Amino acid sequence: MATCLSPKKHHLVCELGSVVDSDAEDVRGIPFFDSKAGLLLWNLLPVNGVSLDDGLKSTEFMYESYVATLAPYCHTLHEWVLRQSDVDISEKYTKHLEWTGNTQLFLDCFKMARSGQGVTASLSILLSTAAMERALGDVFLVRSKDPCPAMLKNLLATQELIDIFRENAITLLQILIGPPTSLNLRNILWHGFAAPDEIPMRYSTFLLLVVASLSSLLTEHQITPCHIPHRTPLTLPQLQTEIFTQRFPDFNAADLDQIWELFSTTNFFHKSMLPFCNAALDYFKEDKYGMTNALLLPQLENGLRGLFATANDCPERLLTAESDYFTTFDEMLCPTLSHDEFVNALIPTLGESYMEMLLDLLVHPDGPRLRDHISHGEFDLHTMVRSSAVHVITVCAAFCRMGSDQALAQVPLLSRINTMAVDYTSLFHPICLAKEELLSFIKSLSKWVDLRGPEDEGVASCKAWSGGDSGSVGRRRELMRSLLRMNHGEQFMESEHLMESTLMPFSDLQPLVECISKSSAETLFRSRKELEVTSLLRRITVQCEATGVNVVIMATQRYQQYVAMELRSRQRANYSRLLNSIPRLSSGLRLIILLLFCQLRNLTSLKSSTSKDIQSQIKFLKGVLRYAENVNSLTGPERNKWDECCTLIESLYSLVQSYSVKLKP
Repeated sequence: MATCLSPKKHHLVCELGSVVDSDAEDVRGIPFFDSKAGLLLWNLLPVNGVSLDDGLKSTEFMYESYVATLAPYCHTLHEWVLRQSDVDISEKYTKHLEWTGNTQLFLDCFKMARSGQGVTASLSILLSTAAMERALGDVFLVRSKDPCPAMLKNLLATQELIDIFRENAITLLQILIGPPTSLNLRNILWHGFAAPDEIPMRYSTFLLLVVASLSSLLTEHQITPCHIPHRTPLTLPQLQTEIFTQRFPDFNAADLDQIWELFSTTNFFHKSMLPFCNAALDYFKEDKYGMTNALLLPQLENGLRGLFATANDCPERLLTAESDYFTTFDEMLCPTLSHDEFVNALIPTLGESYMEMLLDLLVHPDGPRLRDHISHGEFDLHTMVRSSAVHVITVCAAFCRMGSDQALAQVPLLSRINTMAVDYTSLFHPICLAKEELLSFIKSLSKWVDLRGPEDEGVASCKAWSGGDSGSVGRRRELMRSLLRMNHGEQFMESEHLMESTLMPFSDLQPLVECISKSSAETLFRSRKELEVTSLLRRITVQCEATGVNVVIMATQRYQQYVAMELRSRQRANYSRLLNSIPRLSSGLRLIILLLFCQLRNLTSLKSSTSKDIQSQIKFLKGVLRYAENVNSLTGPERNKWDECCTLIESLYSLVQSYSVKLKP
C-alpha cells in the first residue's frame, strides 16, 4: 500500500492546489497578507463562514472549495517565508507568538518548516498543532470558568473562541485542523496516517503564520499575553519515571543501531513511515526525548492499526475515514469493535501481556498517557525524561520483533525486550495500584512499633503497647474471622495466620505483606462495577495512610518536646491521650487493612453478584471511607482529637460487624 490516506483525503491534501501559476509567486498579489508585518489580514481572508451550529459536518465539496482557493496562496506564502532569514523570522514573530506561552517552540517550528525536509516539516505540524491547541485552550479560559474542552473540535466550537477570534479565523482553523472532511492536518499526522513527504510543506509554514496572526485579534479585544492564564505543563511523576526505568532496559549507541535494523526490516512499520522512525532515534541520540516520543507514538499507532485490520479482516480501516471516525488507539484497544458486539480479534492476536503494555502506556488514567498528553500540548517536550523515550522505543521494538527474522530475534538486547514484553503485567491498572498502595500503607503502619515514648507513668504507660490495647481482642478476632470466612470460604483455615498477624496492634504484618505481594488479579477489561469498588478501596487506603503519617509526625514531635521539657500542661495531657490512643488506632487500621485485602481478593466474585448485593457492598465501603476520612481529620495537626478517634474506631467495629451479619448465609 503506497499511502495510508484515503483517495479523497489524498486528493484534498496532496493534489488539490499543488499546481501553482508561476505568476503567483509575489506576496504583493495576496490581498489578505501584510508582507511588512508578516501577518494575515483577517477581514480580507477569502473564506466564507462555516455554519457554527454544524460546521463540523460541512460537506466535502465545501472544504474542497476552500482548499482550492487557499492552496495557491499558501504556496506563495511558503516561498516568502523561505526567503526570510532566521533573524527576520525572530524579529517579525517573537512578539506575535508570546500569546501562546510557547514562543521558542513556535520559532523552532519555523526553522523546521523551512528546512526543506519532509520529516522536519511534518514534525513542525505535529508540534505546532499540539501547542496551538493548548494555547487556544488558555485563551478560552480567559472568558470561561468552565473546564477547557478536551477535544480540539469541541474547543473550536465554543462561543468564547468564536467571540474572540471571529468567524473568519475559526473557519480557517476548521479548514486546516478541523473535521475529517477538512485538511485535518493535526489528526492525519498525530494518528500516523501521513507519510513524511505527503503533506505539502506550504501547510507547515501557513499554520505558523495563522498562529502568529491570531495575536492581532487578541489585541483588538485588549487581551495581552499577561492576561492569558497559561496552564502549567505536565511532568511525569517520579513514580512513573522509576517504573519506566525498572521495567525495560536502557541502551547505548550500538544498541540503537540494532534497534534501527529491527525497525527497518520489520513488517510492523509502514515502509513509507520509516524516515520518522529513523529521525526519532537520531533525536534520542541528541537527548531530545520529547521529539523522539512525538515522532514514534504516531508510528506505533499506525503499526498497530495494521495488526488490527488484519486480525479483524477490515483492510479499509488502514486508511483515513471519510466520515466522523478514524480507526485510532481508542477503538483498537477496546474489547469489542465500535457500534457492534463483535469481539476485537486484536486482543487474542496480541495476547494479554502486549495489551496490558499498551493500556499502561496509553490509556489507564493513572498511567503516563504519553500520546494523549503530548498530542494535546500538555507536556513540555524539552523537559521529557530519557526513561520515557526508552520506554516508547522499547514498546515499539517489542512489536517489531514479533515479525522479525530469526537471526535478528536472537540479538541479546532484542531477546531481552521480548522476554520482558511477554511477561509484562500491568503497572497502572487501578487494581494493581490499589495493591501497591495497600502495601505502602502496611509498610508505613509497621513503623509504629518503632515510635518512642516516655517510660515514666506520669505521662502514660507505653509498656502496654507490646501486649495489647484497651479494646476487645476477642471482638476483633471474631470480626476478622468473619471477614476471612466470607471472602475465603473453604480456604479460611489457611488464612487464619493472616488474622493473627493483624490482630494485635504491634504484631508483625509480614505474613500479610507476603500474601498480598504474591497475589495476582486479572486486570484486562474489568467491569465498571469492579472498578467502582476498586476506586473506593484506594480512597480508603489514602485516608488511612494519611492518618498513619499524622500519628507518626505528632508522636515524634511530642516526644522530642517531652525530652526537651517543652510541653505545657495541656500539651502533656494531649500527649498522654495520644499515647493511649495509638494501640486502638493501630488495631482499627489493621482491621481496615484486612478488610481491604479481602475486598481486593474478592473482586472477581462481583461478576456473579446481584445488583442489590453490589449496591450494598458499595454503601458499606462508602461508610468505611467516611470513618477513614473522619479519623484522618481528627488526627491532623490542627485538631489532635485522640479520644474522639478511639470512639470512631469503636463505631467502625460496629459497622463491619453489622455488614458481616448481613452477608451470613
